[in-house]
Amino acid sequence: MPFVEFWTWNISNLDYYLENDELVEFNTDFNPRSPEYAEAAQGFIRPYEVEERLSKIKFEENASDLDNVDKLFGYTYMNYVTDNGNFGEFEYWQTPKDFMNTKGGDCEDWAIYAVSLIRAYNPNLNCYAARWLTHMNVLCIIEDKFIIMDQEEVKKTFTFDEELSLQDNEVNARSWRNKYFETYGIGSDERRLFYLFNENEIIEFENGQEDFINWIVNKGFNYYNELNSQA
Repeated sequence: MPFVEFWTWNISNLDYYLENDELVEFNTDFNPRSPEYAEAAQGFIRPYEVEERLSKIKFEENASDLDNVDKLFGYTYMNYVTDNGNFGEFEYWQTPKDFMNTKGGDCEDWAIYAVSLIRAYNPNLNCYAARWLTHMNVLCIIEDKFIIMDQEEVKKTFTFDEELSLQDNEVNARSWRNKYFETYGIGSDERRLFYLFNENEIIEFENGQEDFINWIVNKGFNYYNELNSQA
C-alpha cells in the first residue's frame, strides 16, 4: 500500500521502540479513502479494473487518439452523489470498480474512473487526474493539444501555436484555464493545482498557478522542437 510510509511520521523516538522490541502505541486519523499524499492518490488509478468496460466500446477504424479520447469522454457520464450521500462519509474516494458498481460519485471518483479508462485504452497517453485546491478533473496532452475534461460534459482545449511567442502562448494558456473554471463555476482563489497523477507518474507544482502555465507552454514548445528536429 502506498500509504504505509506516512504512518511513522508522528512517532517520536521510533528507534528506541525498534531497538528494544517495544510495542508502539499510537493513534492516527489515517483514512485510506481520503489520501493526503500524491503517492497514496496514485494507487486509485487502476486501468485493469476497467478493461471489460473498455472492450465494449467500439472505435472507428483509423481514428486518431484525439478522436478516441473524445469518444471515451462520452462514456464517463455519472450521477453526481456526494460522499455523504453514498457512504455517510465526509470524504470517500472510490476505485474505478467501486464507481462502476455505485454508478455515481463526486469529482475525484469521476476523474479516477476517466483516467483509468483512458489509460486502459492507451497507457502511453499523457493523461492525468488533476488535484486542485477544491476540485479534481482530468488533463490530457495529445501532441500540441492540452485538454481539460470534467463531469457534466465540460471540456476545454488549448492548442500550442508555434507561430506565437512563448509569452503569447502563456496568455492563451492562462485564458484556457480560466475559461474552464468560469464554465465550471470555480472561483479564482481556488485555481491552484497541487499535482497531476496517473498510475505511473506524479507531477507536482510549487504554487500550482503560474508554474502550471509555464509547464503547459514548455510542453508545447518541446513537442514542436522534437517534431522539427525529426524533419
